[in-house]
Amino acid sequence: MKHLFEILQNYSKEDIYPFHMPGHKRNFSQVPFLNMDITEIDGFDNLNNPTGILKELNQRLAGLFGAKESFLSVNGATSCVHAALFALCGSGGKIAVSANCHKSVYSALLISGAEPVFMEPEYMAPLSVFGSVKPETVRKTIAENPDLKGVFIVSPTYEGITSDIRTIAEICHEKAIPLVVDEAHGAHFFLSDIFPETALSQGADIVIHGLHKTLPFPTQTGLLSIQGDLINRDIIASLMTMTQSSSPSYILMGAAEKGLSFMEEESGEQWKKYIENLISFRKGCKDFINIKLLEKEDYPDEIFDYDMGKLIICGKKTSLSGKKTGEILTKNKIQAEAVCFNHAILMTSLLDTAEGFERLFRALKEADVSDISDAELKISPIKRNEKISMREAFFSKSEFILPEKCQGRISADFVSIYPPGIPVLIPGTVIEIEHIEILKEALRRNLEITGFDFSKGIKVITE
Repeated sequence: MKHLFEILQNYSKEDIYPFHMPGHKRNFSQVPFLNMDITEIDGFDNLNNPTGILKELNQRLAGLFGAKESFLSVNGATSCVHAALFALCGSGGKIAVSANCHKSVYSALLISGAEPVFMEPEYMAPLSVFGSVKPETVRKTIAENPDLKGVFIVSPTYEGITSDIRTIAEICHEKAIPLVVDEAHGAHFFLSDIFPETALSQGADIVIHGLHKTLPFPTQTGLLSIQGDLINRDIIASLMTMTQSSSPSYILMGAAEKGLSFMEEESGEQWKKYIENLISFRKGCKDFINIKLLEKEDYPDEIFDYDMGKLIICGKKTSLSGKKTGEILTKNKIQAEAVCFNHAILMTSLLDTAEGFERLFRALKEADVSDISDAELKISPIKRNEKISMREAFFSKSEFILPEKCQGRISADFVSIYPPGIPVLIPGTVIEIEHIEILKEALRRNLEITGFDFSKGIKVITE
């Protein structure tokens, strides 16, 4: 078997002068790894028309994930989301979408002109996060919208909560409706039965992965996988060439192939150690007095299953101060994935070490005896109250208005608390006092907000 990474390494050592892109000419010593940064030259295939080594790479990825066919992305899961949405609704029409989708889904809806029918997942008030999408919600949505072109669900959520994809797929397929699952945060599910079942094994038609999120792949690599007879393979293949760069990075592709080889050939022993460390860490956290590492039994009925590789930290009796918790973690040289309104998220993978878990445990133990409380915040899920379509609102004449004067106005852009990037406002939303209060509280808790600046205001449609 030819390995792309090794071929790139060998090529970088050959005395071949590059009268081709890129402009650094593999001779920019300030960034050493650029000696493997090439373009589509002889012998290296073309991601947008793979017939050789990159076709083989896609086939190996499909085999690893159990798909009929897979397409590597060097524009992350975002380009996969766009390709999937365009394939189903490129010419317009309705698509059912869970309201907790990532902003990339919303941007794809805006660009495509598709009409979203929002499905509300269950809501976990203690954490102010979304739970699972219930199968009965999907069935009701399909019954009320028989002209749907597809159903799009996030599973797992950013917090690791999954939905009953098998039952939802059966409901969709009764009406020959394709099911797309954004499994970006669940690329590792296939590796052990301690994790939830994969969406592919449960019958989803298109599944999207962020390879870099929990596997040893470089940032910006994603994967779109398909199966079944409801998806037009040729349209997906064409759209994948349109939604990502026509000059894909061979550094990213080579590193992705190296990660794939590791998963195929070398990950077994490391995976075993990771599971042992994870289980041991979770067991040790049960003795904490003031903070809590959520276990499956702590979740209410609003979830179907969850990913134990996601460490969700909250307060046992009071709300967790993200700011104070973050300060303690930083002091111990630990960077959390995110600190949210009432909890913190730490992500793990098979490359985490025993020393890393031990350092985290010491930091949390310190936090457990510190004052990390905050005023409890109970946020109701944002109900979509769009007055006009996203597309019409986004391209309307607009202006910036200070938040205190925005109530009743129509948003002209996306405003999201990031991460995870679920929009609080989307173009076309009638702004209510609840939206403004949530944004104010997010700023008070030092959460990052995209598309919003108190000094400049919120972008609204000009009246």
